[in-house]
Amino acid sequence: MHVPSSLIAHYTQFFQLPSIQIIELTAEVVNLATDLRAQYSQALRTPDALQVACALAVKADHFVTGDKRLTSIEELKIVVV
Repeated sequence: MHVPSSLIAHYTQFFQLPSIQIIELTAEVVNLATDLRAQYSQALRTPDALQVACALAVKADHFVTGDKRLTSIEELKIVVV
């Protein structure tokens, strides 16, 4: 599959924004994601649990998503767009 270089450039530019923070998947983050996945099994799939765990690990103020199911998470302010 060929990915257009303009799309790659767009993503590269996005991930270089000063407001974007890349969070390492440490054992602590993975363990937190596991706990969240078990606690919110109806709302969180594994990728969602990992993302929310990363936000919690850095004490994020809020989590922006398009997934209304995530509003059941009590540990973090969820903003649905």
